[in-house]
Amino acid sequence: MAYTLPASEQMDMEGLELGVRYLNVNGDTVTATAAETNAAGTYVAALTATALEVNTAADVGGRNKFHGDITAYPFTVAESGTTHIISAWAADATFTLPLAFAGGQYSLLMGGDVAEAQNLLVTTTSDELFAGGLGFLDEDAGAADGVDTVLPTASADLLTVVTPQPPTRLDFYSDGTKWYVSGIVWSATIPTFTTP
Repeated sequence: MAYTLPASEQMDMEGLELGVRYLNVNGDTVTATAAETNAAGTYVAALTATALEVNTAADVGGRNKFHGDITAYPFTVAESGTTHIISAWAADATFTLPLAFAGGQYSLLMGGDVAEAQNLLVTTTSDELFAGGLGFLDEDAGAADGVDTVLPTASADLLTVVTPQPPTRLDFYSDGTKWYVSGIVWSATIPTFTTP
């Protein structure tokens, strides 16, 4: 069932928010034309979202996901904007980014036991490549010489982090064509970007 907001509620994002509050979460769809959403200076081509999509995006309680013993995890589009905290693991863990889409954003945070000796791998699902770079802190080196910058190669679509320790954090952002990575890796081994 489609639900079109009355013009009085489409004048600004606050009105859109009020209109969304009255939707049931049974699959109704919120729609607004470009003229309706641009009336108050909000410049978008059009707005169409299901109640579930709106509620998922607005649910700040779901922004953090904790992963225990995990070996593979495919990120979903609906999880964009989430931080994934790895609390413990017994084997190498591979996280797979979805097809690149404009506005995609995911974070990985190593929050587990420092005794963990597993590797973290992040890969793309197709030909989207990595861009950006990582800061690397060598946990075995002194503070003066244990810092480096790691940049992906032109064809890299696999990131391998060997035995990451807290406070390792990886952030991934997409412009719709590739995944940009930034963050910091705390490990005894420099992370690598490769083509599998």
